[in-house]
Amino acid sequence: MALPCALVVFLTFSTASEAFFSSAMLELDRESALKTLDHAIITKIGLLRCLIEFLKDNPQYIDEEMAVKFENLQRMVITAGTPDKVQNFFDVMMPRMRLQNVITEIQSSNAEVNTAPLKSVAAAHFSGEQFKEGSKRLLELKSQIVTSLLKGVKFEYARQLAGQYLHTLQDFYSHSNWVELENRNRKFYALTNPANSIPSQYVAKQNEETCISCPLAIEQNDNCDNNLIIQKITSGYYGGQDISKPANVSKCGHGGILDSSRNHGTRGGINKEAATRKWSPHYK
Repeated sequence: MALPCALVVFLTFSTASEAFFSSAMLELDRESALKTLDHAIITKIGLLRCLIEFLKDNPQYIDEEMAVKFENLQRMVITAGTPDKVQNFFDVMMPRMRLQNVITEIQSSNAEVNTAPLKSVAAAHFSGEQFKEGSKRLLELKSQIVTSLLKGVKFEYARQLAGQYLHTLQDFYSHSNWVELENRNRKFYALTNPANSIPSQYVAKQNEETCISCPLAIEQNDNCDNNLIIQKITSGYYGGQDISKPANVSKCGHGGILDSSRNHGTRGGINKEAATRKWSPHYK
C-alpha cells in the first residue's frame, strides 16, 4: 500500500478544526462528467476505503451504532466505482464523522499539482517517461509526511503533502500505458518501495519508439486505439512541461485538446483522465 492506512487515518482525523483533472476544470459535458472519476473523486474514495480498512482492523474505534451499519459500509465502499455511488457512500459516512473539511483540504492540495509551478514539472505527473524521477518524488513526499508528523508539525502541512503525493501516484496510472499492458487491476508497488526500484528492462529507453501517430477521425478527434507499439512502460509527453517530446524518435504524446504538443511529431496521445476522447484519447 502506497501510504499505510493508519497514517492516512491519522492525517484525516487529526484536525484542528482533482484522471484525473477535476471535471469542473475540464468543463466536461454532463454525460462525460457523470462517468469521469477525477482526481477529487479518486482521492475521496481512496481515503474512505483506507478508513474502512483501518476500522476493520481496529474495531475498538467503532461505537455500537456504527457497528450495526459497518457491514453495509464495507459493501458500499467496495462497490463505489462511479461518482454518484461515491457521493452516496460519503453521505452515509458524514453524519458520524467529521470528514468534509479534512478531505476537502487534501483534495485541494491534490488539485494544486495541476497549477503552476508543478503543472510544468513532468515528474510530478509521470509524464515524458519520467518514471525514476516520479518515483523519487513519491518517496521524498512520503518521507516528508512521516517526518512532519513525528516532529509534531501541524497536521495541515502533512495533509498538503499527502494531496500532492496522491496526485502524482494517480497520474502514473492515467498518463502511462500501465493499464494497456494488461495491468488494469494491478498496482505497481515499485513506484513507492525504495528497496524495489523500477527494473530498467521494463521501461522504454529514450531512443525506443513507443507510439505511432493516430489517424484523424471524421469528427476531428484522434482515433488512438492502436497507437502504442511497445510492450514496455512508457508515458505521454505533455506540451509546456520541462521535458519536451523528442523530435527524432516516435514517442507517445499525452494527447487531448489541452496538450499543445498533440499535433507535433507523433500525433495523438495515451492519457485516460476523462470519460471523453476529446480530452483523453485512450478513454474506453
